[in-house]
Amino acid sequence: MNQKVGILGGGFGLYGYLPAFANLDFNIFTLSKYQKFIESREDLKKYYKNINFLTSEDEIYDEVNLLCFVKNPESQYNFLQSKDSNNFEHLYLEKPLSHNLNEFEKCINKLKENNQSISVFYSLSYLSWYNKIIEKILSGSNQKILIFWKINENINEKSSWKMDKNKGGGFLNYYAIHFIKMFYKSDLKVEHVQSKEHSFSISLSDENLNSLKVEISFSEESSFQIYEESKLKIESENPFLKKIIPGKPDPRIGLLQKYIDSNKEDKINTEEKVLNWLKLLNE
Repeated sequence: MNQKVGILGGGFGLYGYLPAFANLDFNIFTLSKYQKFIESREDLKKYYKNINFLTSEDEIYDEVNLLCFVKNPESQYNFLQSKDSNNFEHLYLEKPLSHNLNEFEKCINKLKENNQSISVFYSLSYLSWYNKIIEKILSGSNQKILIFWKINENINEKSSWKMDKNKGGGFLNYYAIHFIKMFYKSDLKVEHVQSKEHSFSISLSDENLNSLKVEISFSEESSFQIYEESKLKIESENPFLKKIIPGKPDPRIGLLQKYIDSNKEDKINTEEKVLNWLKLLNE
């Protein structure tokens, strides 16, 4: 275990990132306050030998050369503006980079000034259907693709930052942001966008008569559908095409492993493109 990574943040940091790093044989450092949670989860117990528990974030900073920051956007902004963020070989960050567009841009500027190596996890971009859509649009003409993603509103804490636009959440910043890579890699142009408190829709097209429409909304039941030429091609409960069961291994762990292995890409350049699209979609 040559590489040492610190994980700051509970939740997905523990049941998502921690197993992914452990499966790749990283030496993991996290806070001792998470020890009871990890011990209580059958799916996490097997990773115990990879984990070192420390009492403070400063102790973790002193031990690791890589850091995974899994907190809300405002906390991430404050960390990236601090001197502490300068001391790592690579930072694994969460979307969006910050809680508003001005601070997002400040983060990018500081990271570039310090020649910092970063990556941000856009989970859908590591799925095969996602990349096949990009390939179809780039290589074909007159492709008509519709994506409908309905999210069970009961599983969302509407009072949390995830649904608060002023805190970096909302349907665009938390859900639709996953598709921005698809938009710019496909070289599509926006025709129409509608962003509401509990829904988001966008229509795009190109000069080859390809078109893509994405609709995301709350619903009583979760569902995910992709249509091509009006024919249903994919239907599932969620975009990962696997059921997410609390307390069981998360289906996103394999995607996280692909993401961790790909951290040599120019991710600051990616974040600049994401920022430009967020500015466009917020107009």
